[in-house]
Amino acid sequence: MLQGAAAAALAAGMICSQGAAHAAGAFAPPGVYGRVNVAAGAAPETLAPQPSAAARKPPRGKAAVSYYWVPAGHRLRWTEYCHRYAACKETVAFVSDAWYFHDGPGKGAADMHGHDHDHEH
Repeated sequence: MLQGAAAAALAAGMICSQGAAHAAGAFAPPGVYGRVNVAAGAAPETLAPQPSAAARKPPRGKAAVSYYWVPAGHRLRWTEYCHRYAACKETVAFVSDAWYFHDGPGKGAADMHGHDHDHEH
């Protein structure tokens, strides 16, 4: 029964780390907003063509990009929320919900609106 309750909580959007502090460089578990582990050579679908940095001085040279799955409000006001993810000094790209649930760590899970993306229509 606990598995069913956890799945229901995920579908309802109750499992997220908006209030939790993230360890720098730590990946969020599937279904939890935060840094996404992207396989080497993979190209996740991102929501902007260029990565962004919250720091006033972006890193010199070509900085490594960290991928994050976050709520839209956090993405739109990243400089206000990056500290919640310990990512203010990182160059970040935000992955789309579609990629997260089809090919990313959330593959096979219901999205926050209860839609199951793991089956053919």
